[in-house]
Amino acid sequence: MRQAMMILLAMGLVFAVIGCTPGDEPSGQGRKIEKAATKTEGAKVPTKTEAEKAATQTEGEKAPTKTEGEKAPTKTEGEKAPTKTEGEKAATKTEGEKAPTKTEAAKAVPTGKIVIRVNCASDADYTDQAGNKWVADQMWTEGKTWGAVEGNTATRNLNPGAIAGTQAPGIYLTERYGMSGYRFDVPNGKYTVRLHFAETWDGIKAAGERVFTVKIQGKPIFENVDPFKDGGGLAKPVVKEAKGIEVADGKLAIEFVEQAQSAEINGIEIMAE
Repeated sequence: MRQAMMILLAMGLVFAVIGCTPGDEPSGQGRKIEKAATKTEGAKVPTKTEAEKAATQTEGEKAPTKTEGEKAPTKTEGEKAPTKTEGEKAATKTEGEKAPTKTEAAKAVPTGKIVIRVNCASDADYTDQAGNKWVADQMWTEGKTWGAVEGNTATRNLNPGAIAGTQAPGIYLTERYGMSGYRFDVPNGKYTVRLHFAETWDGIKAAGERVFTVKIQGKPIFENVDPFKDGGGLAKPVVKEAKGIEVADGKLAIEFVEQAQSAEINGIEIMAE
């Protein structure tokens, strides 16, 4: 009996230390410990969650997608955009190079400007009474831009005062005859061609003794030219003018076709229209 009481007393001390009786819920302290354990476990759980989040964030930061987005082809294409600009420049340049119209216009002779005045058969330049310069004649050869094709030259022993009705009497003192033509290299366009004639050979006594046709660009422009008849006698200037002569290949050609005696010419003027 005494032994049993001692056992009960010992058990009572134990429960007293624990702070509860058998079958009761843990005391406040016990709850705190339990809660602490729970809280600690809870604290550990977010740690894992944060770690996971950190990992996720880190992955997000490291995300090649974002980096690739920053390095996006759009940016690269933007950096390569000069190719497009170069293309635009190239197109502009190409248009500039393909614009023969502008180039030809730049090289064209201004409208109304004399391209050339030729003092046919003369070996010296001549300035007429109006101040116009007539260049000395020359034969056409490869490499030259103009000249006579074949023919002979003659100088008449006449007083310039004997040539009336012109401001350029000097050009009628010389003549080229027996030529097949003249050729001139000029920019494409339309031209006015003036041809100067005068019968100054005393071997011609009447109309019909020297007759010829003049072709320009292959077409008969002046037919049955008779300097003696057209001028009304010897040493009488005759000027024949053709407008709208079109040049499309850079060459202006004048041809002479003899009908009676040799064709002759004293002066040539070419003016851009």
